[in-house]
Amino acid sequence: MRRHGGTPPPGSIDFSSPMNPLPPPSWLDETARSCVEEGAYRRYYDPDLTELKDLIAKLEGIKGEIHVGNGSASILASLPAVLKPTTMIVVEPNFGDHHIQAPALQIPLHRIKAKITGNKLRVDTGRLERARNPLIIVSRPNNPTGMEIDPSDLRALEDYAEENSGVLVVDEAFQPLSSLQPWKPRGPGTIILRSLTKAMAAPGLRLGYMYTKDEDLYKKMEQARQPWPLDSITHCTYTRLLREIPGEVRSYIAQGRRAALEWGQDLAAMLTKAGARPYPTTTTYILVWHSMPHPRLGIELARRGVYVRDASTFHGLNEHHSRVSIRRPKENEVLARIMAEVLGS
Repeated sequence: MRRHGGTPPPGSIDFSSPMNPLPPPSWLDETARSCVEEGAYRRYYDPDLTELKDLIAKLEGIKGEIHVGNGSASILASLPAVLKPTTMIVVEPNFGDHHIQAPALQIPLHRIKAKITGNKLRVDTGRLERARNPLIIVSRPNNPTGMEIDPSDLRALEDYAEENSGVLVVDEAFQPLSSLQPWKPRGPGTIILRSLTKAMAAPGLRLGYMYTKDEDLYKKMEQARQPWPLDSITHCTYTRLLREIPGEVRSYIAQGRRAALEWGQDLAAMLTKAGARPYPTTTTYILVWHSMPHPRLGIELARRGVYVRDASTFHGLNEHHSRVSIRRPKENEVLARIMAEVLGS
């Protein structure tokens, strides 16, 4: 069954859900409130989402087909059922429900374990066997490590997908909050997934989108989706923000990215001093190794008021790994102090 973060004990500081470390801007609250007060939930919006798609394209500066979903996770979950690949190839460790979906849809699942080389992840693409119509999934930055897949390996995966009439999915849900530039697909056969949910620190206002240059892929996803993939409040809020104050949206995300990178370096140093071993990251979360295993570590931290993501559920990791979200400095200091106390005991 599914296991995920985001359900901390009451009163604890949640380090399990990575997102923009800055507090949500006041204009986000004001816009959502105005959508409620004006009764957006009492009516349907344009089922083609024409204006919202155009606004997303302008925000991203992209030209291509945009498919909108209830968070990028919902699009990722629907891809295997819609595309019907003969096999799923997943670069692990990775976010997603492919371990549930593949057997449910009776699709063979092939896992490729990435290896840490310096501050990047390498993928041995030479070991891939030929497979007709594969669906290949990779996250960039990688979730849960926060590291970058080596660009040459990602290009090799694009070539592999093209040679085998397959589809490569590059999950960039956290790219807006990372030091990585957006991935530029070479041509058709590549899908880019992005999200405003995490970037806006609003996990309840879920907006993800798929970008592709492949019109056939776009049409398949559009034909399979429900008419209204977003609730009316979310649709109203993001449409209004991107129409009226796109500059402030870009500025808030950019500030969050800078804060995550700066505060992340400080948090990594404090966790090292506390006796843990953080991995290098490019984004708003850090993979951490610790001597005390889960679930004991999680229990001890929760007793002291902090909650981290047990990363043992990610393929290739174990009970000595946690994914830690980067929060504001004072909260990061609390985590480091408690981690030192727990590991020292």
